[in-house]
Amino acid sequence: MMDETILANNGALDQLMAKFKNHLRLTSDDADADLRDKLLSALTSVGHDIHRILPMSTVKATAIVDSVGGRIVLKLRGPVCSVASVSVNGAAIKEGEDYKVIGNTLQISGDYKEATVEVQYQAGYETIPADMWEAVCLRGAGAYSNPLDTVQERQRASDALIRPYRFKNWIS
Repeated sequence: MMDETILANNGALDQLMAKFKNHLRLTSDDADADLRDKLLSALTSVGHDIHRILPMSTVKATAIVDSVGGRIVLKLRGPVCSVASVSVNGAAIKEGEDYKVIGNTLQISGDYKEATVEVQYQAGYETIPADMWEAVCLRGAGAYSNPLDTVQERQRASDALIRPYRFKNWIS
C-alpha cells in the first residue's frame, strides 16, 4: 500500500477555476473560496474513481515493500510527467542505473526486504480530457448547488462519463 500526498499546482488550479466558473455561469468573485473547495473535491473524487491525478500536481508517495525477482515494481498514480527523486531507505538512487519509469510504473533494481521507498514526481494532465472535465464539473456543480450528503440510489451522469477510464489498462 502506498501513502500519497498530492499537491495540485496553483497555476493549473487557477486555469481550471476560471473554466469551472464559466461552466456555472458565475461572473463575480464572491464565492471563489467555496468554489475552489468544491472544484478540488470534484477533481479528487473523479481522480480517485479512476486512480489518476487530473490537475498538474506534485506527488510524494511512500511505500514499504519487498523486492521480487531482484526488483521492486510500484504503480504510480498517473499520468506521470516526470520524476524528481527516488530514494530507498533514505538513500537517493539514480535513474537509469538503479531505477526506471515506464509509463506509470516505477521499477527499482536490487534485493530489498521491507524497504521504505519514497518517490517525488509530477503527474496530471496539461489538458484534462473533455469527458473527465465534464464529470468534474457535474460533481462540483452538484456540491455547490446542493450541498447535502444524500444516499446515491442511481448512477450519476459523472459516473457514466468516467466509466471507460476505470477499466482501461492505463500505461501512459
